[in-house]
Amino acid sequence: MDWGIEESRKALVAWETLCKPKAAGGLNLLNVEAWNKASICKLMWNFNKKKDRLWVQWVHVYYKKQIAGWSIEAKQASWIIQKILKARQYFEEARYNEADMEKMESFSVKKFYTKLRGSFEQVTWRKLMQSNLGAPKWKFIVYLAVQRKLMTKDRLRGLRYVEEVTCELCNKEEESIDHLFFSCSYTSQVWTVLLQWQGIYKKAIQWNEELNWTIKYCKRRSIKAELYRLILAGAVYHVWQERNNRIFRGVKQSIQELVRDIVQAVHGRGRCVQRLHTRLDEMNYYPT
Repeated sequence: MDWGIEESRKALVAWETLCKPKAAGGLNLLNVEAWNKASICKLMWNFNKKKDRLWVQWVHVYYKKQIAGWSIEAKQASWIIQKILKARQYFEEARYNEADMEKMESFSVKKFYTKLRGSFEQVTWRKLMQSNLGAPKWKFIVYLAVQRKLMTKDRLRGLRYVEEVTCELCNKEEESIDHLFFSCSYTSQVWTVLLQWQGIYKKAIQWNEELNWTIKYCKRRSIKAELYRLILAGAVYHVWQERNNRIFRGVKQSIQELVRDIVQAVHGRGRCVQRLHTRLDEMNYYPT
């Protein structure tokens, strides 16, 4: 977003978090450092187990006076050889010792990488992301909202980017994650209409409470639950887009217009999946 100030280099979500599995609240991106360690460990394993390899034979012959099993010290070796010989510390990080390595009949970089990463605690909202048929950009905005990393005005004020924090949608209260989804008088009406469109009759509530309700609702393996996740993702994305359009383009939509856009987008995504056709045919109208 261009606020007429110097761009911040701070990432919205920490790289360590993004590299976690999706069930643990990450995006399962490759942790290059851990993968590099696993790859080096395979060379170390080859050095100990694949002595028929030409490069392994060369190392053993060239450094035979300096090499002594697990605790290898070859101070005069090239940096590449030294890096391989020091890989035992990575084995120890994965809780392997020399005996464990000797017992390994094969070496999988992928499995060792997983071992290096360790175990992660699953987040309660994982199904909201994993089983969502929404567009990738919808799910990304939902992901940032769940992590409370969207650049709402209250956060921008904390970074000293803006002073005015009034919500652009209702022009009454301070803009925050909890306000936008769905305490705002504008967005609460949008979400209430969308809930009733699905046959869910309850009031729109604050984001944390809405998320907790969603987590319980999404535990069900049903078409209604699948469709609910899709509609929630579409609503969060379009609300955020409406907010940005008002700030940066000066374009406004009424509640009815925004609801129509969300309904059309949901039908466009949902009809790509055969099992949702019957339910979407029953909902083939614009709610009011």
